[in-house]
Amino acid sequence: MIFGSKNDDFDFKDVLQEGLKLVGVFNLADYIPYIAALDLQGLGRRMKAISKVLDGFLDKIIDEHEHEHDVKELKGQHMNFIDLMLSLMESDNTRELHIERDNIKAIVLDIFATAMDSSSIAIVWALSELLKHPRVMKLVQEELDNVVGLERMVEETDLVDLCYLKMVKSTVIINNWAIGRDPNAWSSNGEEFYPERFIGTDIDIQGHNFQYLPFGSGQRKCPGMQLGMTVVQLVLAQVIHCFKFNLELPDGMSPDDLDMTETFGITMPKTKHLMAIPTYRLCASTYN
Repeated sequence: MIFGSKNDDFDFKDVLQEGLKLVGVFNLADYIPYIAALDLQGLGRRMKAISKVLDGFLDKIIDEHEHEHDVKELKGQHMNFIDLMLSLMESDNTRELHIERDNIKAIVLDIFATAMDSSSIAIVWALSELLKHPRVMKLVQEELDNVVGLERMVEETDLVDLCYLKMVKSTVIINNWAIGRDPNAWSSNGEEFYPERFIGTDIDIQGHNFQYLPFGSGQRKCPGMQLGMTVVQLVLAQVIHCFKFNLELPDGMSPDDLDMTETFGITMPKTKHLMAIPTYRLCASTYN
């Protein structure tokens, strides 16, 4: 859907996963900044190597599509995501958007790596801190009064003169894991797998219910929400429908003893792979 074809000569998934792993790994330089230039753990070198590989791969894919998408347009063939982005880049009607080759590569990586910045959440937390600290709020307001005045709204050109305001701002990541397990919202069984909790409620995944934000909320919520939900639900439904499973557990252990330990990182996969034996549960002709 994104590339339009399968590329067996390059394992894009593994390289991207390695990059995400490096983003979430413990970095000593985060705590002792002055040693960052030394790159003692080699994280910087590894990330640069991965970035170079990914950039080269995406360049190759875009080169192939530049030669193919004109033919697809003439023949009325189905175009994939990169074809559409190339069409926008070359269209006279969208040149004011300044879509370039690097933009296409960045968007593709965003789609795969879900690299979304929580700007709206940072604003909420900055405002909360200002309300909690009236002294700081007063200083910010005084600066705004002096620079902007009381006769007009703040404009983008004013930001360069708002020095104290720049000291206040910060990027804050909300702990969605804790929100989704808050006993004030989910009672005492917030950490249990209990799907029936959603029966008879109007809670959805759209970001309207702040006790449940799997895809974020507001204008900065995940753009891949619908695609992600569709893929997960479809694959899960097909697997559960087609097979029954027996867990590979040591003698004397029950499903309750299954190891559910998480691995820390930018994502939190299971530490140990799930080992299960599938057997057919439908008519044999169904699998042909």
